[in-house]
Amino acid sequence: MDSSSVILLLVFLGAILFGCYKWDKSIKAAAQKTQPRSPSRSRATSFSHQQYENDYRIYDESFTICSNTKSLDTLFSRYDVAMDALARIKSRNVPNSIDADEFAAILENSRSALIGNCINRSYDDILEKANALKTERGRQAKITKFFTDILDKHSSQLNDNHIEQIYMLASDSGITLSASDASSNA
Repeated sequence: MDSSSVILLLVFLGAILFGCYKWDKSIKAAAQKTQPRSPSRSRATSFSHQQYENDYRIYDESFTICSNTKSLDTLFSRYDVAMDALARIKSRNVPNSIDADEFAAILENSRSALIGNCINRSYDDILEKANALKTERGRQAKITKFFTDILDKHSSQLNDNHIEQIYMLASDSGITLSASDASSNA
């Protein structure tokens, strides 16, 4: 056999093998099309994993918002959203997922610090806005309203350290809050 015959034979065998491979793939594809479409376990697992990823994204975004917001209303709202997302994560039992109980404990332990930091950011923001006002009386009124609004709306959600923090910030601003501001709202 000469070299051209060997090459021709190899090309012929390659064409046969390629044809068999292609035919086998087309048969398998046709068989899959004729099978009834029922949700497979992997699809259900994939959907559950997508839900887990979405809940984790919600938790993560909520925690970031809690860490950066200047609004106590936003902080308390997003804190609840984060805790709800962790509860959903826990209920899904997705393999290799985060320990939702551990993350909830971390969030709970961070709650007081998140509130204290939010109060400080809010205070800095209100000082900046008050300093833009023309009169000292207007500045004092804006700052006083800030403190009384916090105590009116959120005193039930604040602990004693937060109340003390508010009184110290007010004192630093030259504002005297009466004891009734906090006690009447507690």
